[in-house]
Amino acid sequence: METNLEGLDQLEDLLVSEFRTWQALTQLAREEREALAQQNLKKLKELVERKVLLLEQASSLEQARKAQFREAGVQVQREADWNLVVQVGSEAASALNGSGVFDRLARLFSGLLALLDRLREITRMNRSLASSLLWSEGLVPAEPGPLQGAVPGGGGSQDAV
Repeated sequence: METNLEGLDQLEDLLVSEFRTWQALTQLAREEREALAQQNLKKLKELVERKVLLLEQASSLEQARKAQFREAGVQVQREADWNLVVQVGSEAASALNGSGVFDRLARLFSGLLALLDRLREITRMNRSLASSLLWSEGLVPAEPGPLQGAVPGGGGSQDAV
């Protein structure tokens, strides 16, 4: 990737695409909750099929973003909060100086992480609702099953790049 502003703009575009994909997945999770509450299995099947495609797209975008972050000399570090850090001496640092691009990238990445946290919460609630419905129908025992505790992106999407 180029280390000029055009290359950083491409990185920004990639982050925007990734954000929009996760927004769509969050909306699907909300629709999934409604379908679970209505016990609409046909709608659930349709949502799961759409979710699989979006998860594949999100995974591809995440990998591309991580590669571009590395090429641009941008690292993600966990401190009190997630922060974008430009490597000292990278060519990207001079392009970022005074450009406003860095602030936009940081805001986008922060928004992406907040969106992923929200999706995890909705997914946790959906799993709880699904487990309750299955238990009330006598289809599963009352003890926690293997799905409980599993969270999409649990660790993978917040690893340092």
